[in-house]
Amino acid sequence: MMQLHKFQLGAEFPLYQGDIEARQDPVTGDYLVPAFATDVALIEEKAGHQRFFKEGQWHYVIDKIGTQYWLADGSQHTIESLGKDLPTDALLEAPVLEDEPTPTKSQKVLGQLKKIVSRKTV
Repeated sequence: MMQLHKFQLGAEFPLYQGDIEARQDPVTGDYLVPAFATDVALIEEKAGHQRFFKEGQWHYVIDKIGTQYWLADGSQHTIESLGKDLPTDALLEAPVLEDEPTPTKSQKVLGQLKKIVSRKTV
């Protein structure tokens, strides 16, 4: 019995998909390695990463898919693909942004007057 490691092909990162058992050729007795499988020793699991097979070797790719972060401007983002890490200026919680100061009564009246004047000059 021979254990093989199956991987996904066609993607940028052909990810490890699990193990399968190799079949024996009934004529030669050799073990058959199907497409998208290898007998190359699988590397250990690594937290926050996926394993993928490329150019005859297993590699790691960072996996932070679904991680939400914020930038200093308050914009929220979500990592949606493998190989993407958090930006160096990422925040893991929404920043507390200063509210716009509440306009005074005279600033409100002045704003309304500007709107009226702009409508009449158009």
